[in-house]
Amino acid sequence: ITFTPVIPAYANRTDRLAASQVLPDVVRARLIFRSSPLSEFPVDVIGRVNTGVKLIHPTNPRKASTVLFQRSGDEFKITYGIFDSNLNVQRARYEFFDSRGRAVGEAFEVDLAETIRGRNLVRGQSFTVMQRFAGALNNPAIASVRVTVFDEESSDTAAGQLGASTSALAALESVSKLGGTAIILPDLWLRSRE
Repeated sequence: ITFTPVIPAYANRTDRLAASQVLPDVVRARLIFRSSPLSEFPVDVIGRVNTGVKLIHPTNPRKASTVLFQRSGDEFKITYGIFDSNLNVQRARYEFFDSRGRAVGEAFEVDLAETIRGRNLVRGQSFTVMQRFAGALNNPAIASVRVTVFDEESSDTAAGQLGASTSALAALESVSKLGGTAIILPDLWLRSRE
């Protein structure tokens, strides 16, 4: 038996998702082989999916993982997608860099576990996270961000350059208006980096 699952796309609901919208860490099925109308052989099949957290493209998991990073007035907005088959995501770390790749300020760590539990997400469901940072005007040197997400088994990292593509942002906005699994975290504040 070949088991080649695909990470499910961002779902618009958190209740009664279709089977194609989730990929939990354990998938069970029963196959029945018939050699004749009177002879059946049931076989129980168990598929296991890696439980490590994966950063994914926030609107299309078939594309490479990416972080959308944009500035609007005095605010930075960071958007990324997460898939974790057993849904035990714990935290995210945000690191900011200038145009030469040098770190700007200290890294920020944000607890995701409590927020995810509060949303009652379905095991194996992918979701999008939006994080805002106020203080962009006082930090003109910031040109990119690196996001690392941790769960109990692993971590995954992706980066984004300031000024995400217009088409990706338009797709994200249209998905976000449908409601569902966009997790919007509380704003954080950047201190002036001189």
